[in-house]
Amino acid sequence: MLTVAVTDHQDLDTGAVSVFFDPTETLIVLVGDVDRVLSDDLEHAGRDAIDHAQSITIDAAGVTFMDSVGVAFLVRLAAGIATKQQVVLRDPSLSVLDLLQITGSIPLFRVTSS
Repeated sequence: MLTVAVTDHQDLDTGAVSVFFDPTETLIVLVGDVDRVLSDDLEHAGRDAIDHAQSITIDAAGVTFMDSVGVAFLVRLAAGIATKQQVVLRDPSLSVLDLLQITGSIPLFRVTSS
């Protein structure tokens, strides 16, 4: 896999996003606080993932906090890929699942656990 976008944040409490491409899928790894501090990084990561035009897996196991910026990022990803493709949300924390349920966004994702 090739890393394409990585945040400059070293402190995981502030959050980080990384994007990896391989021949069959795009993997986005979210860790720490996924909030407005990451908004530019999320925008770039989302654009790169959608432009790559393949299925997307989001690893959300390391997310400790998510606000509306993080939810909007996830929804944009799901809306931005072709309908034949799926966005997989892997190992989301309970708080992420709660936010997606509150916003009615859960049906946009295939939620899995490893």
